[in-house]
Amino acid sequence: MKKNKPSATAMFVANGMYYNIHQEMLQQDIPEDVKKYNAQLIEHFYGIKSKGSKRWRLFICNIVQLFSIRGFFLHFLIRKKCIEKQVKESIAQGYGQVVILGAGYDTLCSRLAEQHPNVNFIELDHPATAANKVALFKDLEWQKSNIKYLAHDLKNIDAAFKSNEINTSLKTVFVCEGVFMYLQQEEVKQILNAVNQYFKSDCKFVFTFMEESASGNYMFKNATAFVKLLLKLKNEPFTWGMKPENIGKFLESNSWYLMDIFDHQKLKRDFLSKENQHLPVAIGENVVCAINHKNGK
Repeated sequence: MKKNKPSATAMFVANGMYYNIHQEMLQQDIPEDVKKYNAQLIEHFYGIKSKGSKRWRLFICNIVQLFSIRGFFLHFLIRKKCIEKQVKESIAQGYGQVVILGAGYDTLCSRLAEQHPNVNFIELDHPATAANKVALFKDLEWQKSNIKYLAHDLKNIDAAFKSNEINTSLKTVFVCEGVFMYLQQEEVKQILNAVNQYFKSDCKFVFTFMEESASGNYMFKNATAFVKLLLKLKNEPFTWGMKPENIGKFLESNSWYLMDIFDHQKLKRDFLSKENQHLPVAIGENVVCAINHKNGK
């Protein structure tokens, strides 16, 4: 993203979800609260108040999907469903805090905060995106007393953890969706190690990473030439990833332990109905769930 500007990528993902919730074949695979929140988000953001303006927004979404990666928007849906399942399971296991790193315009915290009033929800994002989101969510009356929106650069995560804004004594589940591919490996390690350093109880980390298909190549495997050119022109190259078989060793070298990993096939199998598992999705970004066992269990 560009300095001092809200993340265009974050709104791109939100538009992708808006496309999804209007696909008839996907209705059984999208929770009702996701449909409700995403529709309100996009329609408020773009000032959509008529059927004509709604059709125009969906037309644009269709064009974007047509020229981007095949199944890109559907990939957003199944990775989000996977992440949400991991978060809900963690809360059921007694985790009292959820921290989203690089939340963008995701609605997960807003939806879950109402269901779990005794859980702390924290969204930590780039200052420009955080400010824009706070204003938007305030207009939508989505702010809850158990949600904090914090403005911090993820490349200086220590500053956020040193502050009194996050309770470092609680069992915490971290989420970092669609962010690590824009960082360097040392920056990813810094974030993993900072959690270990500052948080006193067990933590989980749910994040996505790109598969390395060749040395230094972290692109989606079914990306078109147009997408590769667009990323190059936007100066947003993918700079980190690794082969899936190496993720366990990478985590262990940073005192984290692999619990589960979801590639595109497992995501489709676990988070799409059988009728829709034939649909194409973007290939190359996986979801990981890891734990650090601070208490040695």
